[in-house]
Amino acid sequence: MKDSSSPFHATQYSELHNSSKFCANCHNIFHPDNNFPIERTYDEWKYSIYAQNDIQCMDCHMVPVNVAIRVADTLTRPHKLKNTGLSGVAAIGGPVRELVHDHAFVGGNAAMASVLEGKESVSYQESVKRLQSVASLELKVNTRGGGLHDVVVKVNNDRAGHNLPTSLTEVRQVWLEVVITDDKERELLRSGTLDKDSNDLPKDTTIFNVTAVDKDGKHTEFPWEIVRFTTVNTIPPRGYKKTKYSFNVFPDSGHVKVVATLHYRSFSQHLADFLLGKGEVKVPNVTMVTLEKQYPVKDQKIVDEHKATDEH
Repeated sequence: MKDSSSPFHATQYSELHNSSKFCANCHNIFHPDNNFPIERTYDEWKYSIYAQNDIQCMDCHMVPVNVAIRVADTLTRPHKLKNTGLSGVAAIGGPVRELVHDHAFVGGNAAMASVLEGKESVSYQESVKRLQSVASLELKVNTRGGGLHDVVVKVNNDRAGHNLPTSLTEVRQVWLEVVITDDKERELLRSGTLDKDSNDLPKDTTIFNVTAVDKDGKHTEFPWEIVRFTTVNTIPPRGYKKTKYSFNVFPDSGHVKVVATLHYRSFSQHLADFLLGKGEVKVPNVTMVTLEKQYPVKDQKIVDEHKATDEH
């Protein structure tokens, strides 16, 4: 603050510490040899609606989750919000200020918080709360005929001021699990369910991240090997991505139940096994959001009584 003072040492105001430019030092990362941008969190924010409304990184990451939600929903900086409960003194003998920031800098890396501090720690619980407040899901079912149907799952990035996921997106895993059953408990479709033995994902899983290759064009998850991305499937701030799944219903199906779940992991289990040793760490899976809907079936055609997914 510009009026900061200390009886013990000199003080000086820093404009940089009030700006997201300070975060750019560590959150725009370029490969030291080929200069490829392997992390672009700052740029993702810079070109977002959040930056356009002067919402800075610390406005979400240096306040409690409930305040960060209000910031994202209203695009209002926390010091302009009412009844945040964040007033107090930043140091012994300091003045009472309307907003005192939290310096834990909690993000979505629940895996590291779990390993370093345990799942009962404040950092882990705050990470989970942030992940569970970021996204929402929508469902739409279309009948194609002959008992064949499509379900479209729309994933919305509602409250992250950067892409979902962000940071080292070649190792992050945000994925959809979709399970469809009928009234006779027959499984019509399953996608994205973790293998119980390996704790890894099936190959056909819809994952929101990027895929990268090394200098020989081979797939890699190691940041130091990356020369380029071959696909980019992250979700920008206030943006969305859609995924379509096809399934059949039986002639005697009375209704179907669709359960879509968005999950998050900081990195895959096989990467953890490779870097840390097999069995040393079980990568935690955070359920971000789940949406369940039931649809009646008549003459092998699904009657969608729900509102259609927004196509805009």
